[in-house]
Amino acid sequence: MKILKFIYKENEYEVGLSSFALKRCFGDCARLVLIYPVSLPLNKSLINQNPNLNDDLKERIRKILDNKDEYLENPREFFSFHPHNQEANDFILIHSIGEYEKVKFESSYDDIVLEILFDMIERYLNCRFEELYIDISSGLNIYIAALLEAVRHFSIFNRLQNWHSEKCKIYKVFSEPIIGFTSTSYEIHEVPVEFKAFYSSPIKEQDIDNYQLSRKITESLFGDTHNREFKNKIQRYFENFAIHFSAIKNAIPLANYTFELDSSYDIEKLLKEIISLGKKKLHENWRRSPQLSKENFLKTLLSLSFYKGITKIFEYENINPTGDRGVSLEEIKRFKKVYEVFGLNLNITFLGNEIRNLAEAKDSEGMRLEDKVSDDWRSLNEFLYGEGSDFNPRNFFAHAGFERMITEVRKCNGKLYFRYRDQERDKVKEQLKDTC
Repeated sequence: MKILKFIYKENEYEVGLSSFALKRCFGDCARLVLIYPVSLPLNKSLINQNPNLNDDLKERIRKILDNKDEYLENPREFFSFHPHNQEANDFILIHSIGEYEKVKFESSYDDIVLEILFDMIERYLNCRFEELYIDISSGLNIYIAALLEAVRHFSIFNRLQNWHSEKCKIYKVFSEPIIGFTSTSYEIHEVPVEFKAFYSSPIKEQDIDNYQLSRKITESLFGDTHNREFKNKIQRYFENFAIHFSAIKNAIPLANYTFELDSSYDIEKLLKEIISLGKKKLHENWRRSPQLSKENFLKTLLSLSFYKGITKIFEYENINPTGDRGVSLEEIKRFKKVYEVFGLNLNITFLGNEIRNLAEAKDSEGMRLEDKVSDDWRSLNEFLYGEGSDFNPRNFFAHAGFERMITEVRKCNGKLYFRYRDQERDKVKEQLKDTC
């Protein structure tokens, strides 16, 4: 509560917290969110030794110490009166670890990370802030460690959905040590923070198989797996993401044009729903947290964010599933733009070679594929020769998904069109999910 002099960007600010100096420097365009551990008022020295607290706050703390159970039923009520909120725009409440005034808090570090991460993601989805400043001036403790880990996960979450657009810039800020108030002013330092995001799936085939991850997330949020509707919905999004991710990774563009693709709006809607349910679960009990699986929730949030990033690129490049109508070879050539965004340059060469083979290669009689096909859908196997008469997974990946036993071809307005045989599409899906 003591007013100090902070220096930021060569300007001086006399305020109680270093983050207040940042808020005043940035002005009305910035929003300041404070993080309070729920155990904060459980400290007798606040009313016995702290002359900077006003009488109203001391009285509220005294009532809390006399009736801790009532306080823990609704701790937000106390913090809504905290004097710092006059300067801040909002606050969040997180669980505590340890024993304070004979109240033992049995929470997990992972749950605290998720509490902060959920709030960061929710605020970003609601207002799309361009810069994020993480003030760690309060010192090294478990809450600062959780804050720094949460911002690392948020940075990756943000990058996975913004491959071709401006990403949120993140800065870590801290003041010079405040020990004994011996200094007359304290400078605030700023360090940019950046975490890399790679083209790698947060979920694997074993997470999708037999509803493994969707079942665990549903059970975490609802206490059981009886909410079949939610479990099925999240499973469908996992599978759709895995199929399109794998198709891009393995240069199988025909699959991207064939299978269902959710809109970025619907994916974001599901993200908000999961976060809202997660926050509700975390805040059921302030003495102990629910021990959520951070690993499972990170897999879920990051894969959905990645899926949203893929759909945004498809929307931007006007790439849409065509299903039974098939897709022309000319259209498939445009898919190299997707590989460019993701930095998958080898896929451009790989797909280009296969397209040339389909468009230009001649048989023993000097005829190209387009010279032999008609306007009726026919199996590619009728026009290309090779060993075997059954689907070959190795050929599927070796020929950019144009496996001759499951692919159909036709000619329309002088252009070659391709699609997968309807009865073989589940087989394609399984191959892609197995290699996501």
